[in-house]
Amino acid sequence: GLASRFDRYRFNRESDIVLSHPNFGKYHIEVKHVEAGEIFWSEREVSKAKDHKGKYWMVVVRPGYKERDQNVIWLWNPLEDLINLPRRSRWVWRGETDDLDAEISGWGVPSPRKKQEATNFAFVIKVSDDFFDSHCPSISKGLMSLKEKLN
Repeated sequence: GLASRFDRYRFNRESDIVLSHPNFGKYHIEVKHVEAGEIFWSEREVSKAKDHKGKYWMVVVRPGYKERDQNVIWLWNPLEDLINLPRRSRWVWRGETDDLDAEISGWGVPSPRKKQEATNFAFVIKVSDDFFDSHCPSISKGLMSLKEKLN
């Protein structure tokens, strides 16, 4: 309803795919595209995973990977599956303009300069082929696992 839509926009935590089960509620699936061996997982996405334990999954798509049946990897518990992998931080700022009405004479830049808080944070998780190889059932097996989890 309207309240859930409001919360979704307020927290900016939309899911890539949402499956609704008549008895067990909603399941959230985050889809990540990985080519350079890094998964970008935002603070909001991690927060959503924590709030929906057991009902938040990640699908990692690796286009061009050598084994065609290993291009899609399902992580059924990404908080645990990714916890021991090396990671770095990534702060994100949204470019905004601030037009002040105060008159300025000359070409001196007003002081002090404005400081902008970061609007988002992401974990950049380093993933190797070895990690993927240990988590990659075939696509059909992954879909069967999904069906089992929904039953």
